[in-house]
Amino acid sequence: MPLYSYDCLDCKLNVDIRHAYGAKNVQCPSCKSENLKKNLSKVLQTVKKCYNIKDQAGTEVRKAIEEGREEIQSFKKKQKKRIYKK
Repeated sequence: MPLYSYDCLDCKLNVDIRHAYGAKNVQCPSCKSENLKKNLSKVLQTVKKCYNIKDQAGTEVRKAIEEGREEIQSFKKKQKKRIYKK
């Protein structure tokens, strides 16, 4: 049987209850009230899927590498122009 998460509107308790999919008259275990609000399952709250990915794999890594190269080149140019005193 699946595990469902509920908020009891009477006693303000968050409970997880195992019952059949089509079960009716689910009660709060602490106050025995049927005034429950069903929450999304924890799996649905934590998993995020993105189906419309337009970029190829590795584009962010390539961008970071290019930015790093540009930084290094600018640093080298500044160091070449530096004047050393004895």
